[in-house]
Amino acid sequence: MSDIERLPNGRFPKGVSGNPGGKTGLMDEVRDLARQETAASIKALAEIRDNKKEPAQARVAASCALLDRGWGKPAQTVIAEITERFAFEFPREAESEEEWLELTATKLLPQ
Repeated sequence: MSDIERLPNGRFPKGVSGNPGGKTGLMDEVRDLARQETAASIKALAEIRDNKKEPAQARVAASCALLDRGWGKPAQTVIAEITERFAFEFPREAESEEEWLELTATKLLPQ
């Protein structure tokens, strides 16, 4: 956990970062090393796919991996049924934070 004090709303004070050290370069380095192995990995997948002595499951997995990398994963269709209608209206301008929260809660919470 961070030793940095947060504001009552959970945010960091202006000018203060929750990640003062910044993003490490480790993931970039790992990604770059993995990309250097792309050609060899594709060749290995093709060899597994073409080797009749390999189990069918390994050959299918290699084929899928080759297709995914070459063409991207297929789009997935999602079918959703909406059973309730929800509408949100912004409350009128409030005089205070407490009033705004009260106005908002009455709109969001079921009666």
